[in-house]
Amino acid sequence: MNSDAVKATAAREEEMQRLGGLGAYRLQALQNLKLKTVVKESHASSVHALVMNQAEPTCANLFATVGKDQATVYDGEHMGEHVGVVVHFTNTASEHAPGGELQAAAWLSAEGWSQHPAGDACLAVAGADPNISVISVVEARVVRLLCGHKREVLELAAVPAAPRLLLSLSRDGNLRLWDVPSETCLSSIHTDATCIAFTADAASIATGNSKGRLHMYAISAAGRAAEAAAEPAADSAAAGAAAATGTTAATVAPVHHVCIDEGSRRELKCQGSNHSDALDCLRFLPGGRLVSKACDGRMFVWRISGGTNLEVAATWKVPNCSGGSWQNRCQFGCTVDGCYIAVGNSKGDCFVYDAASGDRVVHVSAIRVSAPVRACGLSHDCRHLLAVLGKGFIFRFEYLGALAPQAYAALQGGAASQEGKENSNSEQQVTQA
Repeated sequence: MNSDAVKATAAREEEMQRLGGLGAYRLQALQNLKLKTVVKESHASSVHALVMNQAEPTCANLFATVGKDQATVYDGEHMGEHVGVVVHFTNTASEHAPGGELQAAAWLSAEGWSQHPAGDACLAVAGADPNISVISVVEARVVRLLCGHKREVLELAAVPAAPRLLLSLSRDGNLRLWDVPSETCLSSIHTDATCIAFTADAASIATGNSKGRLHMYAISAAGRAAEAAAEPAADSAAAGAAAATGTTAATVAPVHHVCIDEGSRRELKCQGSNHSDALDCLRFLPGGRLVSKACDGRMFVWRISGGTNLEVAATWKVPNCSGGSWQNRCQFGCTVDGCYIAVGNSKGDCFVYDAASGDRVVHVSAIRVSAPVRACGLSHDCRHLLAVLGKGFIFRFEYLGALAPQAYAALQGGAASQEGKENSNSEQQVTQA
């Protein structure tokens, strides 16, 4: 953390105390978000996913994007008002993996299996290359390679409560549960899912499909012997990849007797309002809530009762969403405590909603780029709202503190006027006011 970041942190703490706490500071921040930073990534094509690191509190300063064959990890906190590139990964072909485009990402907690005593942040990425690469931020390289999917991977999911486990979904509906340290597939089933989510305690999985329906699966303590016997090729491929990449997966004992209980599948139903379009994003929030979003922009915050019944806690419609196809998806982001949800639309607009009431808190728009927003992220203190859209653009809207209105205007004008200039010191084009 540089001196500017230290000063900014002290100023924020003072302002938060003066306003009366985090809740009041969040509202102040959301109501005064202004465009401060525009990043154009070097691949100049769609960014398919943006994920804030909520898996490890000490690494909450990190966020990551994936697009084309690249994954980039950024530091959004420790460089004063700037964004810094921490790790840049290109998924090139090798003798162990075909390489290719990436479109899914998830942060993993490395607690209990990282080789670094001070801790590590690990990012799982996958896509047209069906192998899942797990990147260590500390080592800036792939430390685990999960092999077994036959088609491109669409979704990845993980939760801090189960730091060893990773969930993956491929285009052919193959849903897999992995033990990351040992590079072992614990379970493999076939579904009609288009999106997935882990419960906070990693005891269940929610899936959404192209017809707007929701299902739940239990993570059970059933044996894995049959699955292990059915997939020797995948296990041997993983072992070979581990030896080649220098990982130690072969010496890490896998989790035993954990799998997706296919027989536990149950449909979640709600009397009255429901989705009628393909589901493109699911997230579990604290308090037993599930948030679902369809391609048409309809969003629900559900409470699950009685095991299979859904109660509507809040609902809203994101304007100007094209709908009709999972390919038009926009993944939403939320704060760690689930109070606020950030989401975009097909016109380059971003919105923040109150998850409890469904009220829209803020609406901001990208400058000079009218393209679908593919993903959004929101910091815990609501000081940063990020959106990815267009040909590799990341827009970061910020609350900079109690600045005069003319200072905000100058910042916004500067970001717009400098958009498109290259920074020769980075593989990314970073435009900062």
